[in-house]
Amino acid sequence: MQRRSGMRRILCSVGMVMMAAVMAPALPPAVELVPVAVETGMLFGGPAAIRHFGYINLTGRMVIPPRFTGASWFGSGLARASVADPSVPNGTLSGLIDHTGRWVLSPRFAAIRFAMDEPERFWARNSETWFLIDRSGTVLFETECTEISAFSEGLAVVKCKDRTVVIDDRGIERFSPSDLGVTVTVPNYFRNGRLNFFPPEWRAGYNHMGFFDPDGNVAIAPTYTVARADVRFSEGYFAALLRPEDAGGRDPGRFMTPDWEPAFGDRRWVDVRPFSEGLAAVAVRGSDRRLLWGFIDRYGDMVIEPQFPDVERFSDGLAAVAVEIDPSPHAFRRGRWGAIDATGELVMDPNFARPFVIHSGAAMIMEPYDTGRVLSDGQRVESQRPIYINRYGDIIWDTLIHGRLSRN
Repeated sequence: MQRRSGMRRILCSVGMVMMAAVMAPALPPAVELVPVAVETGMLFGGPAAIRHFGYINLTGRMVIPPRFTGASWFGSGLARASVADPSVPNGTLSGLIDHTGRWVLSPRFAAIRFAMDEPERFWARNSETWFLIDRSGTVLFETECTEISAFSEGLAVVKCKDRTVVIDDRGIERFSPSDLGVTVTVPNYFRNGRLNFFPPEWRAGYNHMGFFDPDGNVAIAPTYTVARADVRFSEGYFAALLRPEDAGGRDPGRFMTPDWEPAFGDRRWVDVRPFSEGLAAVAVRGSDRRLLWGFIDRYGDMVIEPQFPDVERFSDGLAAVAVEIDPSPHAFRRGRWGAIDATGELVMDPNFARPFVIHSGAAMIMEPYDTGRVLSDGQRVESQRPIYINRYGDIIWDTLIHGRLSRN
């Protein structure tokens, strides 16, 4: 892949989209689609807009017109979509559509979620409790659970009547973390045969976290680590951060195996992040003491040298990287973001203010824009809006331009 240089392009060819958007020819399942929101009208008596969701392809062309009140990204050829129905308590019903917008499972559930990686079973509910269905809508088993997780490695973590329970794909209880006196958050997932849990004292300071095996045995006793957005094993390793007093004067970041043995000869870094697509981000301190991020492979070898002030995980063969970061205290990762491939080559110019993750050939980014308003002290008011880009950094949809009704 060659680096795309110059100005970023806006590829969307829809313009101001209305409900009468022209349907493109039916797409084969291999073509990825992106859900986008479009203003389709105005609420009576107020300034708020009515929004519906449709789907664009990776060139920005609308291929499924905006007729849904809610829509998800596609997974294995199916997406969750909702339509308005004033006769039901929450006002919407959900079902499943294919890449042509055809209903594979008609909208008749209050909510529906993907239950497994393969699109054959789904969680659904019409009241407060969830049940498992197949793609025809046939109920496979019912539960008394109000909170659910997708199945992972044949097991799902659910919450039923104030008990957290691990069930198999037949709905049979395997064990209950609640009965063992520990906390397992929901949703949660088994990874590499391990499920994290927190003992009663876990809220004090560093997370005191351990792991169950699939039979409910404590495979890894609670160990001090720092809480992260994803505190699970990933691709055979756990990205751990020791307390300073436990690091023995060394850098605190390291990787652990499912047997809780240090990986890579207990090599250490200042910070570490989970593996994704065979690579994991690790940080060292630069000459100015600021963190610089690079990537290691599954052998612990540095394959992309530390050079970026911030990075995201690899997905679809690309990782978002920052070449500059705004140092102001409230910027929260704002900077100049582009993307690299697995060789470390910059293949997307750093034209974006926020980090992103490529999914199915596209990414959504919350980009800032000038609202045109000026405060009494002369400061201009800035807001954010979602834009969608393809893997080359071309803007295929800008909500501020393509998703709004004309106000003329």
